[in-house]
Amino acid sequence: MFFVRNNLSMPEITLKDWRFTITGEIKRSLTLTMEDLKKFPQAEILATLECYGNRRVFLSPRLKVISGKGVVLLRLAGRVSDLETSQSKQGLHKRVNM
Repeated sequence: MFFVRNNLSMPEITLKDWRFTITGEIKRSLTLTMEDLKKFPQAEILATLECYGNRRVFLSPRLKVISGKGVVLLRLAGRVSDLETSQSKQGLHKRVNM
């Protein structure tokens, strides 16, 4: 849930106080706790994370693949907006803040 740079530490959080909020051009905002998120179907993915400003040309190895488990964010979007077409789903990131 947090971007980690190699020169910064992870934020210290207490899961019982942590909240995930979705806002933006949606019908209603939504705030979820970690327990709420755990109720959604889980997905496991392999992904490459790379910060745009990391001067990738100097990194070795060039890419690092990570694995993780979590909630597919588009499923959360269905809770805050009526997205009827795949085209509107693809443009979701332009209108919703997570």
